[in-house]
Amino acid sequence: MSRARIGAEVLADVLARAGVDTIFGLPGSTEAALLETLRERAGLRYVLGLHEGAVVSMADGYARVTGRPGVVGLHTSVGTLNGASQIYNSYRDGSPVVVTAGHKDRTVLSEDGFCALPDLPGAVRPFTKWAHQTLSAAELGAGLWRALHAAMTAPAGPAYLAVPEDFLRGPVPADAPDPPVANSALWPGPAGGGTVPNEASCAAGAAELAAARWPVVVVGSEARGCVPELRELADRLVAPLVGTEFIDLADLPFPTADPRYLGLYGEEPAVLDGCDLVLSVGARMFYPFSAVRQPRLPAGARLIHIHPDPAQVGRQLPAAVGLVAAPAPALRALAPHLVRALDPAVTAARGGRLAGLRAERERNRQSERAVSSEPMPVKAVAAELNRVLPPEVVIVDEGCARPPGCCATSTSATGSRCCAARAAPSAGSPGCGRRVPGPPGPAGARRRRRRQLPLLGTGHLDRGAAAGPARGGGAGQRGLPGGQAGDRGLPEGRARPTGAPRNPAARDRPCGRRHRLRGGREADRAPG
Repeated sequence: MSRARIGAEVLADVLARAGVDTIFGLPGSTEAALLETLRERAGLRYVLGLHEGAVVSMADGYARVTGRPGVVGLHTSVGTLNGASQIYNSYRDGSPVVVTAGHKDRTVLSEDGFCALPDLPGAVRPFTKWAHQTLSAAELGAGLWRALHAAMTAPAGPAYLAVPEDFLRGPVPADAPDPPVANSALWPGPAGGGTVPNEASCAAGAAELAAARWPVVVVGSEARGCVPELRELADRLVAPLVGTEFIDLADLPFPTADPRYLGLYGEEPAVLDGCDLVLSVGARMFYPFSAVRQPRLPAGARLIHIHPDPAQVGRQLPAAVGLVAAPAPALRALAPHLVRALDPAVTAARGGRLAGLRAERERNRQSERAVSSEPMPVKAVAAELNRVLPPEVVIVDEGCARPPGCCATSTSATGSRCCAARAAPSAGSPGCGRRVPGPPGPAGARRRRRRQLPLLGTGHLDRGAAAGPARGGGAGQRGLPGGQAGDRGLPEGRARPTGAPRNPAARDRPCGRRHRLRGGREADRAPG
């Protein structure tokens, strides 16, 4: 008679069946059973981090690059709360992150013991799609499946599952219900999927576009994966295409070197001059950063809004037509209606003005690249990076409160190569942002051969890893070799000699060995 599976084995089975191959985490003793199980699973790779905010950011980046759920394991209440700000980030950016937490044994919870928090899911429920604590061993598999499904179905976002320690290490009843993991085939793929708008809505949208004199297409992060459909749309309409405001972009869904792309919304006033219709594809309309930087529709302009989240369509602005669907299938459904509705003479009349805008943008791009001043302008840096980097490399750009940087101009042949590693609005102070921890997430997709280049701009070391007294400059201006945030206390203009330890006292300390403890934690032990 075969032994009963324990809870940790059930969780590992569900993850593997759902196509998950990587788990990020910072575990503790409550996750010991799961870690022991993962050691025996060659198809499930565990990536250990040193802070909960870092590992949640890694899972977020991994989800964006792969299109699959980013799974991260945290340690009970304290780990959950340490990672909460980055769970919030994934919520605001619509990233399918699945957070699990090994909670304390139910005996400890019942006595309000160490790390006990009776309603742990309640701590993150306001900024997750689904948050739950397992109530029985029999529901372990079904609970994890619900978290995966909630994260991946439109609109995507984080889900949270807390599992008491005794459920992880204890047996699961043989008659426990088997979760419908085969339904992962319903999850949207990289090219979209899911709901298709009805014929009446598509016809109404086509009529609005046919009546417009100067329509402008605005694309947001939810339009990722549909570059061919966007190109066809822009060509059919003979209309300018711009990205939504930078603060609303988790990543740029359209190649910025494409001549159809004319910058970000509001960046070039001439693009919006005379605009009487905005077609928003996968963007929030709008997502203000501050009272000063609050974008608006042009006066008198009407709005057609395509977005997979019904809560976004019509939320801020009245929409003449709202299409609740993933952008790729929505644009494919809209195309035949446009063919019937558009007047070729009307669209052709826009060609001269559009060609002039594109030519002016290209002249500006060329002049930016030719600038030889120091420090080198950000756009010139982006152009040079685009010239030398292989197309599969992902750029992770840290910044939200500053003007658009590399993410506004970095592109590959098939789409933008940039992920924004911003702060909590992708929404708040840069001091809460992902900073250095974020880039390993996209890099974690190396099984798909995706490499990444993290970029940090002026001031982010000051807001990041306590780089010493702020002097108003970035790493290169502060004498920090390679931008090392840990080099504190050096006189300005002096660099630490190559090979010298960061802490002078370290010269007298014996080199430690890393010993892995049961439960995943590591400890330094001196030799002997």
